[in-house]
Amino acid sequence: MAGRPDLKARVRVVEIGYEYTTNMVELLSVYRTLGRAGVPIWNFGPEGDADEARFYKLPGNEMLPDTKEFWKKVPRVTLTADEKLRLLRRARDLGEERERILAVNKDLPAVSLGLYRYTEEKGIRCWHKTVLAELRKLEGGKEEVVAGSGAAPNTNAVVRP
Repeated sequence: MAGRPDLKARVRVVEIGYEYTTNMVELLSVYRTLGRAGVPIWNFGPEGDADEARFYKLPGNEMLPDTKEFWKKVPRVTLTADEKLRLLRRARDLGEERERILAVNKDLPAVSLGLYRYTEEKGIRCWHKTVLAELRKLEGGKEEVVAGSGAAPNTNAVVRP
């Protein structure tokens, strides 16, 4: 690649994509475990999907029947308090690493910071905010949740617009 900056740039884009993908594979796995253990992360467990149904005001503020049936067939995960806290912290760290990768490489075509920010603004896939809210609950801090963050509306959360 000596003397070929175009090839070096292409390889760098692939490296960034690999770094991001490696991070996301672990992060999604942690979300899956937490969601099946009862953390209300949208799309990863029945509590999260129930929260999402309330957020989007589905009929009766409930999950669709097919979604309820799906979650009845998926095995639950049991975590000790220490395991849950460890996984929430790992999810927080991986989520922050994800944001770092996006921010550092925002001008390259490898990843899209704009798309990530759009999902945050619209309350789509608000997984990281849910993890942070759950951590605050377990670590004894006051919970402050942004509307559409995945926190159920009937919690003790202070919701700010």
